[in-house]
Amino acid sequence: MSKQDKQITVFYDGTCPLCSWEINHLKNKDTDGHIAFENIHDGNFSDKYPNLEKQKLDDLLHVQRSNGEFKTGIDATYTLWETVGMGRWFAPLKWRWLRVILKPSYKFFAKYRHTITAVLFPLHTYRLKKKGKKAQHE
Repeated sequence: MSKQDKQITVFYDGTCPLCSWEINHLKNKDTDGHIAFENIHDGNFSDKYPNLEKQKLDDLLHVQRSNGEFKTGIDATYTLWETVGMGRWFAPLKWRWLRVILKPSYKFFAKYRHTITAVLFPLHTYRLKKKGKKAQHE
């Protein structure tokens, strides 16, 4: 399936261990290949997507549908999991009364995700940084 045939494209932070873990989990669930995965920190990202603001994409998770529509934050998360057939498990993200708490909580997490991940998963964070440095020197 070509990239144009994908239903959605997710723009994610490949330097965030927790984000990378979720993306890898999504890749395993995306058996039909409906999602195109784009790490915003790949070297050629700006060349591939010159009209997208990398900093904006780095602030919150972004998903773009094939019709050009963007979803961000918890809406992007729900869209991804719904695409791989697990929407019912993430349905609470759509509950209006819960979104009042979830939206600001997600924004807080997104802003401090590197610090939170480093505290909660120090070994994984170290390995990811080491892997990134190794790739830069090759």
